[in-house]
Amino acid sequence: MGPGNYATNQLLFKDRVRLDGGTAPSSFPDGTSNTVLFAEKYAACSYWALTSGPQVPWYTAGPSSGFQVRPGACDPELPQSPHRAGINVVMGDASVRTVSRSVSPWTWYAANTPAGGIAPAGE
Repeated sequence: MGPGNYATNQLLFKDRVRLDGGTAPSSFPDGTSNTVLFAEKYAACSYWALTSGPQVPWYTAGPSSGFQVRPGACDPELPQSPHRAGINVVMGDASVRTVSRSVSPWTWYAANTPAGGIAPAGE
């Protein structure tokens, strides 16, 4: 699929930016080391100048959304990774981690949501 970049997590950034352009630490109730800020996204699935539509340079995780690993055809609404093991993400504490391709969509959602205490369904 070619080059990519990091896309912003809209669950965190949408409507959470201060007037000075920063984000409030209080917007990380699960802690900065447990909250995804950015995830990989293929350039072919995202047009960096768009501000609306499915191919925007961000994503919004949901309880069943997940992400794509080495997809044959990308879904522009999801993050995508060229790495076989999983997807690289930037956390709120500025660390970079690889999220395993076997992580459940619900766990992916919990790591992306700024809401505190989200647990997998049934737990």
